[in-house]
Amino acid sequence: MPGPSNVYKPKMAGFLIAAIALVMVVILILISTILIVASGGESGATTTVTDPNKPGYTTPVQSGNNTPGVTTPSVNPGTTTVPNPGNTTVPVNPGTDPEIDPSDVTTLELPVSKVGEGALILIDKSHFYTKEGLVARKDMNSTTAGLLGFEWVRASEYYKIPNNSLYLDAATLEAFNDMMADLYEVTGTGIVQIRNAYYYSADLTAITDQDSLESVEHSTGCVVDLEINNNGISPLTSNQYKEKYYTWFVENCWKYGFVHLRDTTKYSSFRYVGIAHAAALHKDAAQSFETYFGTYLTSLTAFNFDNKKKVVDNEGNEWWIYYVKAETGADTVYVPVLGDPDHYQISGDNKGGFIVAVNSAQFAK
Repeated sequence: MPGPSNVYKPKMAGFLIAAIALVMVVILILISTILIVASGGESGATTTVTDPNKPGYTTPVQSGNNTPGVTTPSVNPGTTTVPNPGNTTVPVNPGTDPEIDPSDVTTLELPVSKVGEGALILIDKSHFYTKEGLVARKDMNSTTAGLLGFEWVRASEYYKIPNNSLYLDAATLEAFNDMMADLYEVTGTGIVQIRNAYYYSADLTAITDQDSLESVEHSTGCVVDLEINNNGISPLTSNQYKEKYYTWFVENCWKYGFVHLRDTTKYSSFRYVGIAHAAALHKDAAQSFETYFGTYLTSLTAFNFDNKKKVVDNEGNEWWIYYVKAETGADTVYVPVLGDPDHYQISGDNKGGFIVAVNSAQFAK
């Protein structure tokens, strides 16, 4: 009969085998748990592609299903398509200028008919001026159609007018008064006279010759004709006055937003286009206005809110210029503008869109 020690050894062996098996089971369970956790992390997690507050944000993609990520497009301010036409403050991308805060951007709703109005409209045989509601001189007052009467009357200090029924567009008049005040400082005399300004005709018809073109141009309220009143009318361009007055106008009018339109045997015409555009056109002054103006307007269509043309004026201020096209068949054009209305200019081009010029000095830190 075997002794007690022989009985104990088989029992110990069985215990060791059971213990080893248990440890192996535990190890297998741990490995399985790790694998399950790793797999579960992939199947249930979401991946944040970018900041949801930024344009171009992509909705997180859920793994394990067939729903693709949805990209929310940012608004392109260079177009006239806006997701919510009833909202005049549609968020827009401020463009590539880091100094622009999105809160400075406002979207204006302008009727397509306004494309034919403003200081920059092209007027020729192919682009006729069709503004409705032209106002006769007898019906004018300071609140009508944005036109104002000249502030000074006959024999004024800075310049003369033949009568007090001459009018200009409000912005044009303000710039003109600044220019004439500075001319007076240079010459010490107010001998320049306004020959003609705003022109009204109840039956403006197609442009057939130079005279009809000039009549239509004057009906914008942005054109002023100048001559010399020296106890009798004299041409501004005569040799007697050319160096002192005419040359000064030609060389300096752009600083006030004017371009030299043309000369006749009796007077010289100037057209207001705004400081930014006058600065841009100043280099082309050696050519005729008809030659370079249409080309300039066409060149602006290459710029938009994200890609602005930049021009520096006489005072060193940088202006940002861009074009907003009116979509075919649309009734409204959505035009993004920057900052305060006193620091930007909007004009139609009479061709198919709006031109915006913004004075960046308002954003200077």
